[in-house]
Order: sequence, then structure tokens, then C-alpha cells
Amino acid sequence: MRMKFNRIKYKNISKKVVEIINNEEKFVLFSHKKPDGDAMGSVLTMYCLFKKMNKNVEVAWDDEVPYQFTFLPYSNILKKNIPSIDSNTVLISLDNSSKDLINLLYPGLKREDYKLIINIDHHYKNTEFGDINLVTPDASSVTQILYNVFKENDIEIDIRMAECLYTGLVTDSGRFQYINTTAQSHLMAAELISLGVDPIKIFRKVFENKPAEILNLYNSMISRAKISKKGSFIYSYVLQDDLKNLNLPYSASMNFINMIRAIKNVKFASVFKQEKDGTYRVSLRSSSNVNVSKIAYVFGGGGHPMAAGYHCKSKNLVECVTQLEDELY
Repeated sequence: MRMKFNRIKYKNISKKVVEIINNEEKFVLFSHKKPDGDAMGSVLTMYCLFKKMNKNVEVAWDDEVPYQFTFLPYSNILKKNIPSIDSNTVLISLDNSSKDLINLLYPGLKREDYKLIINIDHHYKNTEFGDINLVTPDASSVTQILYNVFKENDIEIDIRMAECLYTGLVTDSGRFQYINTTAQSHLMAAELISLGVDPIKIFRKVFENKPAEILNLYNSMISRAKISKKGSFIYSYVLQDDLKNLNLPYSASMNFINMIRAIKNVKFASVFKQEKDGTYRVSLRSSSNVNVSKIAYVFGGGGHPMAAGYHCKSKNLVECVTQLEDELY
């Protein structure tokens, strides 16, 4: 069941978040593992804002920066970094449905070790783990939530922030085609463009900026693609050796799933991405009324109705595929 949206409660929380932003001085930002456009966009939007306000801000980061997003302002600061925190630190979690990442980066963290956690998210099964929870399941992206906060509280959006906000919006809405795309999403895009965002530039950087070696990767993944007997489910996989042999980053396989999802009569698609430890990260996409987030949650993952994912802890690909097929059928 989806959370009921309470506009009055939302506005009160929004004002409280801005009050903290204005009054506190030390912030640490977080987003999820294997960052996508919304994770990158929301983290860097807030980083731009805090730098403009001369606040003490750091990003807790333990991942690669996908090449698709290296054009974003301050993306060069995203290197392995576990900032020190103390009783004056405000932790801001962006696009996380639970506290798992904070617990992973800071094992044994106690409540008295930090000032508070602000949780800003749009997953409908968010656990509301923050001291302040700004959770809007109907928002197309976390950057849309941030945009609304800025507009409602008269926070100026400069061109750097606008580019980050737009990137999160265009990627998490599936290029404005997922069911979370609303009139408000398009109005937000229109205003960001009026502020100077170049949608063609961002589209090309994110979606048309692939290294030539990706042709060989896609060739392998296409040859491995399998469609179920019923024709409604399609999947493929990528191995660590594929990436190593082609000298490609993990993020090179990020958009392949949208290619196979577009096959006629396919209702949902999956790509199994081998991790360095041999287990598999499983991406899910829907082309119909199939809610793939419900499937992901069965396996301890999460996401949205049309885009979700989870971690299969088995190192046996056949076992991971069978596990998913059993759940689907």
C-alpha cells in the first residue's frame, strides 16, 4: 500500500529541513551504492547549495563515479571518503529507503555520535529512519523533492544546482516515460531549462556518451539474452571478465536493460550484473502494469514500480535466474 500524501505535514517538514540547513554548519551527505542519476543529482545539488552557503560539507562515498555523470559540477570530489562525524554533524540521506548504507559505512554508530539524520527519499517503502523524514513516494525523483523544497522556501536555484536537479529528474523518470512522470515533472523541467539548463547537452552526456568498447559488451549481452516461453520476461547478464577484458567500468552496463525492455510483448526485463565477489546485482524494469519493486522487496531489495533492483547473494547465475523466475511465475 502506498503512503498517503499529507500536504500540510510535508510543508511543515520542508520548512524544518530549510531551518536546519540555515542554522547548522556541519553536514555529511549520503546516497545509495551503485549511484544512478538521481543519487548523483541529489547529492551534488545539496553539495552545490552548501558550498554556496560556505557550510562545512562532505560526501560519504565508497563507489565509482559513473562516467555518464562526470560532467556534473563537483563530481570530481566524489572519491573514497568516510568523513569523521561528531555530535555537531547533520547527516543527510538522499534516495535511500533505509539506514543500511549509513550502518555499512559507520558500523557501530550510536545515536549520540551525530546531531540528527535528515532522510529525503521517494521510495514508497522507506523505513522513515531519520529524525526528520521528508518522504514523498509520488515524486518522480529525489531531485524533484529538493526542487519543491527550494521553491517553497525561496532558495535560489543557480545553474549548477539546476543541472544536477534536471539530471536526477530525466534519469529517474525514465526520460519522462515512467508512471511517476506528472505534469509537475514537466513544469519543473521547463523552469530548469529557463534557468539555463541545456537538455540536449545533458541527454547526450548521460545517454549518448558511450565508449566504443561498449559495442562489444552489448554484443555479448545481446547474444546471452533469453526470453521466457511465455514471452513476457527477458533477461541477460554481464560478467566481471567482460568489463575487465574491455577495460570498461561497472556503469557501462547501466542502460542495456532499457534496450531489451523495449522488445515487443515483453512485460519485464532483468539484467544480472556480476559483482567483484562473484554474487549478482539484479536490475529489474517493467514495461507494463507489473510492479517490479514488489518483486525486488521479496529478495531484500527495493525501488519503484517500473525500476527496481536487489542483490542475489548466490555466485551461481543459474540459481539467481531460477530464483527470480520462480517468483515471477
